[in-house]
Amino acid sequence: MKLSSLVAFSWVLVMLGGVLVKWHGSSSLSWPHAFFRAYTLLNNAPGVSVVEGETAGALLIANSLFITGIFTFAVALGVVSSGMQVALFRVLAANHRVIEEGHILVLNWSSSLLPVLRQILSAYKDGIQRRPIVVLTAREQAKVRQQLEEELGPVSRRVIVRTGNPSSLRDLIKVSAGQARHILILQPQPDNSTALSSSSSSSSSSPTWTSSMNFSVEEVRNYVSTQVACVQALVEIEQGGRKLGKNREDVHGIVQVAQAQAPDPVLGFTFLSSKSFEDRVLTMSAMQPGIAEVYQEILDQATGAEIYLHSMWRCPWLQEVPIRELDKYFSDGVMLGWVMEEEGKEQRVSMDPMLLNSDATLPLNARVILLTHNK
Repeated sequence: MKLSSLVAFSWVLVMLGGVLVKWHGSSSLSWPHAFFRAYTLLNNAPGVSVVEGETAGALLIANSLFITGIFTFAVALGVVSSGMQVALFRVLAANHRVIEEGHILVLNWSSSLLPVLRQILSAYKDGIQRRPIVVLTAREQAKVRQQLEEELGPVSRRVIVRTGNPSSLRDLIKVSAGQARHILILQPQPDNSTALSSSSSSSSSSPTWTSSMNFSVEEVRNYVSTQVACVQALVEIEQGGRKLGKNREDVHGIVQVAQAQAPDPVLGFTFLSSKSFEDRVLTMSAMQPGIAEVYQEILDQATGAEIYLHSMWRCPWLQEVPIRELDKYFSDGVMLGWVMEEEGKEQRVSMDPMLLNSDATLPLNARVILLTHNK
């Protein structure tokens, strides 16, 4: 409607401009040529000149049409941009089927979702192959989208969100689960005092989330196991017999929590008695031996990379450098954080990865924590 009104307004300008050009132009100028000159002036056509005119009135008309054309183009550009933005918002807010293949599929809502997405998007900046990211969760799509925009900013538009039951074949087909290249099944967590229940929903007989908080570990395990089975079946059907596994040609899948005695080590999981650092290290080392080698490399004081503290007072010029750029000045190591030392107070250690992107600076009494081979 807006574009049609703009076209009609432009047509009126061409007609009015043609009359004025004919009125102030030479007597030999025909009406078709007058309208065409008004059209070229309004649209800034190549070769048209606004300084050619036999009278002052002709020059005034030519420049007026030229300036009017600039504003008309700006309005048209704004209308088109606004329309595209509205169309993009409708696509993002819709709950239609996702037509993708080779994408990263994340199932369930969890407190780990945002950190996982942040790490994937950050890896894209380091040259990792970009793949579409699709999230299927029982939460309302608008709430998930709003939280992603608040936490991730503009890059959240690269994440496709769909609302549905991750244990339902119909909803998994909606997110093209059978065509996914990587599948991450997070531990489902209740939202707004909701919990897991095996009761039927209107769309599926699979387990769903209800308002009861009385759910057992076994119910969670069954809920996740159903998702694994459904995804496995879809992958085998849609990808010619491929399966979830750890081989290069397999579809890679990871379950955040599951049984320790699960037959598939890639989809195996264990329950943590607590969320302490030591428990996480032991669990990850047991499930992925390569992680144990990394920690052994760091903690072994004889060889390999070690953790050192670098005092800021040794390099006073770094006091004006933002924290997010300090890593560039330590090319032979990786900055992990810093230690603040104040007289009469306990040392304060900051190793939050989010703080490493800060624009703040470190004072001279700070010490940078480095992981490096060189002292």
